[in-house]
Amino acid sequence: MWPPNSLNLNLLDYHVWMHVESKACANGHTSLQALKAAIESEWSMMPDDSLMHSVTNFRSHVEKCVAAGGSAIEIVYTRNKLTRKH
Repeated sequence: MWPPNSLNLNLLDYHVWMHVESKACANGHTSLQALKAAIESEWSMMPDDSLMHSVTNFRSHVEKCVAAGGSAIEIVYTRNKLTRKH
């Protein structure tokens, strides 16, 4: 059965949030307000080319999910690029 709410098929979940989270949470925060400020800052500084890379590769990402029978695929986020483990 195909997962209707698959995180693998949502650009915000599998790419944008991974980028923002990895940067904003690299260091601890002393308050919820500090965490929110870090998230907003990283969101505003996210490079456009990083988003375009994700959009450009979305079809192949979906094809990998289909090939996996709808199961989750492992994604490794490194240096502003996504790498899929096979």
